[in-house]
Amino acid sequence: MKKIKTNYNLYLFYNDTYICSNQTVGDDWERVYNQMSLKVIKDCMQINKFKDVIKTCSKFCDKIEKQKRHCEKIKVTDFMMFISCYFILVKFNIIDSSNFMFLKRKNKKRVYNKI
Repeated sequence: MKKIKTNYNLYLFYNDTYICSNQTVGDDWERVYNQMSLKVIKDCMQINKFKDVIKTCSKFCDKIEKQKRHCEKIKVTDFMMFISCYFILVKFNIIDSSNFMFLKRKNKKRVYNKI
């Protein structure tokens, strides 16, 4: 029996501004956090720099939001880093965890016309 993977889009909002979307397999934010942010947290635990990381993540998220409001180009790597910083801030209860949503993607069936 095949296991069917359900695909979702994760939409992130920061300070009531839509920032980005990312494709995920499930609708569990803990899984996304474990994939993208857990390594950064573990590294911080080794050197005991939580306050610096929280401050840096907050500044980075503010910078990306400012770029998005001014319609500047943002690199894909910056979006990935934003997602990582965003979930670090959510994990430490700096920002509210209701500023993102998962929406299930529709599976579109393509119809090919034979000529």
